[in-house]
Amino acid sequence: MKKNLFALLLLTVCNPVMAVPLETVEREQASFTLAAGYEINCFASEKDGIANPVAMRWDARGRLWVLCAQSYPQLFPSHSANDNLIILEDSDGDGVADKSTVFVDGLNMPMGLALGDGGVYIGEGTDLIHLRDTDGDDKADTRRVVFTGFGTGDTHQNLNSFTWTPGGELLFCQGLHCFSRVETPWGIKRLDEDGSWRFRPKRLQLHGYNGTSGANPWGFAIGNWGEPFIKSNGPEIDELIPVLVQNARRVGQGRNTIGRTPTKTMIAEIVDSPHFPDNIQGNFLIAGFKTRTIERMPLEPHGSGHRTTTDATRGNGPTTVEAFLASSDESFRPVDIQTGPDGAIYISDWYNPVITHYQRSYRHPDRDAEHGRIWRVTAKGRPLLKKPTLTGLSTPQLVKRLESTVRWERRMVRQILRDVDTDDLVASVHAWLQADERIGDHEIFKALSVLESKEHVDEALLRRLLSVKDHRGRAYAARVVGRWSDRLEDPLALLQTCVQDEHPRVRLEAIVAASDSQDPQAIKVILQSLDKPVDRFIQTALTCTVVGFQDRWKPALLKGELNFENPQHLAFLLKTSGATGIGDQVRKLIDSAELDQAGKDGLRMVLAGIGNAADLRRIFDSGAKNPDVLAALDAAARTRQIKPSGSLGPPLLRLIEEGDIPLRIEALHLAASWQLGELVKPAGQIMNNPKESVEVRVAAVAAFARLDGQATTALTKLFQTTNKVAAVQVAAVEALAVSDTKIAARCAVEFLHADRDQDSVRAMVIPFLGRRKGDEMLAAALASNPPSKNVALSVRGALIAVGRHSPALDKVLVPSLSEDAVGMPTYNRDYVANLAKDAAEHGDAANGAKVYMSAALNCVACHRIDSSGGVVGPDLTGVGAGMRSDMIIESILWPERQVKEGYISTTLVSDDGRIVSGYIHSEDDRKIVIRNVADGTLKTLQKNNLEGRRDGGSLMPPGITASLDSTELRDLIKYLTSLNGLLK
Repeated sequence: MKKNLFALLLLTVCNPVMAVPLETVEREQASFTLAAGYEINCFASEKDGIANPVAMRWDARGRLWVLCAQSYPQLFPSHSANDNLIILEDSDGDGVADKSTVFVDGLNMPMGLALGDGGVYIGEGTDLIHLRDTDGDDKADTRRVVFTGFGTGDTHQNLNSFTWTPGGELLFCQGLHCFSRVETPWGIKRLDEDGSWRFRPKRLQLHGYNGTSGANPWGFAIGNWGEPFIKSNGPEIDELIPVLVQNARRVGQGRNTIGRTPTKTMIAEIVDSPHFPDNIQGNFLIAGFKTRTIERMPLEPHGSGHRTTTDATRGNGPTTVEAFLASSDESFRPVDIQTGPDGAIYISDWYNPVITHYQRSYRHPDRDAEHGRIWRVTAKGRPLLKKPTLTGLSTPQLVKRLESTVRWERRMVRQILRDVDTDDLVASVHAWLQADERIGDHEIFKALSVLESKEHVDEALLRRLLSVKDHRGRAYAARVVGRWSDRLEDPLALLQTCVQDEHPRVRLEAIVAASDSQDPQAIKVILQSLDKPVDRFIQTALTCTVVGFQDRWKPALLKGELNFENPQHLAFLLKTSGATGIGDQVRKLIDSAELDQAGKDGLRMVLAGIGNAADLRRIFDSGAKNPDVLAALDAAARTRQIKPSGSLGPPLLRLIEEGDIPLRIEALHLAASWQLGELVKPAGQIMNNPKESVEVRVAAVAAFARLDGQATTALTKLFQTTNKVAAVQVAAVEALAVSDTKIAARCAVEFLHADRDQDSVRAMVIPFLGRRKGDEMLAAALASNPPSKNVALSVRGALIAVGRHSPALDKVLVPSLSEDAVGMPTYNRDYVANLAKDAAEHGDAANGAKVYMSAALNCVACHRIDSSGGVVGPDLTGVGAGMRSDMIIESILWPERQVKEGYISTTLVSDDGRIVSGYIHSEDDRKIVIRNVADGTLKTLQKNNLEGRRDGGSLMPPGITASLDSTELRDLIKYLTSLNGLLK
């Protein structure tokens, strides 16, 4: 009996698809809802050997190569990896594959492929490999490791999204937990965490770029003139060019975003096929793996970059998207989109009810490793394209086919031409260009790019493209100047013309291209772009190049080898770079008569971060009319423990008394940071003056408390006499919490028992949660003056919003909540199953939305749905499509069981008793920058001032449902499971 039970258990574990009823191909096809005018059919499925297809690419013969990764996310210990690459062929042209060939098997979780150089490149774990079929039997018989040393910190972040540029560069990505050290003939190339790689096969050049898009970039799209876009495995889609700068250290991340989908998506294919109607041409189609959709997003040029709708570039704001395709089948998981030789859109369907890795164990039985689909979408009533015959053509014939109006054909021609004889190609290209004097700008672009892919430097053709009428051709030519900068006679002279071009796209490309030069003088060319209008993409590129190019321009600047004719250029360089050891240059430039006040103030803020006490004095004396300069001095005092030399009280007092509101606030902050005891009296007078503005009074309270060691009595009196100004009362209690937490707690309880709005309650509670044992003091005060239900709900909402679990406060608050409240149940699998069933059958999503929005839960303080809510917690827009109901229940009731990737908390305790909880933003040997969950702001703490640190766990406190009854909990679950990310 035991043996049979063990066999049954083993069978269940080793056959994961048994646990979930699987749809047939026909039933899944019936689950699709398409935009009007389109239809869908299954091109290939598991019957053709397709299982968990992660990527696909077409070859020039019109065959589809599909990479399958059944072993994802982790092998069983006793199993051998047997992922494979399959070639699919539709020999009769009926839109259904009729031949399937395994090109190679035995692969271990490959995530990306690209056909080229006589074979296929595959990213497999730590290796970039190249496989070839040398005898023509469609079976790989040679294997070459091109590079090794790529990071594999998380399997779904391994090398992916292999995409060729028109110039024969292979782009691919890696994710957040990958740390790569790759040895190349050009030295060891490093890429820490998420970013993109650029590989030039003919020279074995490999370049890495940090932070190009989101935390896990996955997918490139290339425009008709070679414009590269990159998709993150989150909502963002970005311009790639502005951040394609080596050593930029992530400074451009997020500034290049051109649009966002409602929730996580991947892969972006640009529609460019005569088969499809005009109204969708040039649009992005994006794979919504989480929401089970293919989303459509319009794209158009805008400034030096692009935008995804005509009104979407007020920063990175939400973009209007349409569902091109949606499925109700919970296993439909689109992960790749490609245009086929017939002009149709092909979709790779990973087909799995469980996605990613944090929702189920790696070997959960619900994971499906046996099924996968390739879907084909066509436009009704429009003719399909005839698959071109490209094999067997001569080089001149192939070059002539670059004139094709079908982009798929041009891509395949480029793929073949990368493998032909270089001399034959060069002769054929020039013969083609000379055959017709009316040759267009786009043809010149194509000609240069195919020679570029062979690493054949043709300066005459390059100069021809640099002078074409179409700015897109000139922009691409500027990029090629950067690539060929080590082989051109005077590349900077060419780029100098480009940075002065009338079109911003040309200037953008020239800035990034100049960063490829090894000549320190290139920084002068780059900064000449400041003489023309600067949009956000150019600003991003400038920031990246100034930082990334620093190892070349900084030594030359310190040696006096860089002379800037325009001091504004040098001021921008010094302000933007964040470089150290440049104090002398900053000091000299501040004294320059040619620099305007704004430029000087910018440099004063730079010098405040690196200068000595005498420097700070000069900054204070000359820049005191700018509150940003005062804020920089305050930051220097707090982080560097340095203040200006000489007498500071009288001039600061004049600012406090005579300045405008922003100046007075910053001056009061400085009075405290500089510990100017002579200003305690004026600070006290301001905080007690009801005629003063609330903002200035609040700043005065903080300054008074830090300057007067005996401030408790005055602050208590202020609290009692200012009962109509909540912000001042909160400031008084926050200050009291430092000097006498017990008195502060009594004042806080008095405040909470009054009729207060949720924001005021949260502001009052936060100071206690941010201090050692502060929650216990507040709980003791509440115990002696028990809270009403409304007060208890408000305080619980504040606790949830700031991510603190306080047993002491729960003990006081929970008895005041509803007698029917669910409370904090112990984890039980049957309880979860029953609750999920009850929610599905009887839940009310509309009422659940009200529960979600309630002050008792305060979910919106951290979580975003669509465009509303906070950004501290995970986005819940498509949570119902990405997580099953039992996982949602666990995340609500027992958050520590399921901590979402990227949301593991850190709690820091400073040596003066302050507590900050949140997510680490950055860290080095001296400091930690943490996103404080209390207010979403970034806070910098010096490591030598820390008493303790705890990493791990969730910021959502357990017992979030302590204030909900069973009906409210049921409805909340129903609401969350209904969120599928689709626009209503």
